[in-house]
Amino acid sequence: MKAKASIHPAQIDVINEAFRPSAKAIEDAQNLVKAFEEAKENGKLAFEYGKVMVGPPHLKSALDLLDRAE
Repeated sequence: MKAKASIHPAQIDVINEAFRPSAKAIEDAQNLVKAFEEAKENGKLAFEYGKVMVGPPHLKSALDLLDRAE
């Protein structure tokens, strides 16, 4: 879930906090984006990252998370 409706302004801070990515999730996403940048320099679009195969959908998810964190 990426959004929540509010019927009272007092709910906004609680909702924002609930949807804010954790510091660990932000760090993980930043590391994944860096790994994609390095892989791209080597001509790779998909690669093994932490014993998991990753590709463009994983990069999009990481970038979306970082956008939400701002």
